[in-house]
Amino acid sequence: MIVSPNCPSCHAIKQVLTREGTIRNVQIVDVSTPEGMEFAKKLGVMGVPECAIVEGEGIHKTVRVCTDAEWQRMLKGE
Repeated sequence: MIVSPNCPSCHAIKQVLTREGTIRNVQIVDVSTPEGMEFAKKLGVMGVPECAIVEGEGIHKTVRVCTDAEWQRMLKGE
């Protein structure tokens, strides 16, 4: 989950994930840090909150932005 500390929507999404019990399955990337900003830029993220999916491992690992359907499943705790 790509977030900013000043984003009310990011805070709301984190509350939903906490309520659903799925926040422990999510890595939070803060765009207010240089590393977080670089990560978001590499994915072409233009706004937050945004969801990213990591697929594969090692040299086969890829990262992509979530689809709308994946967002909805994540928010439902699926």
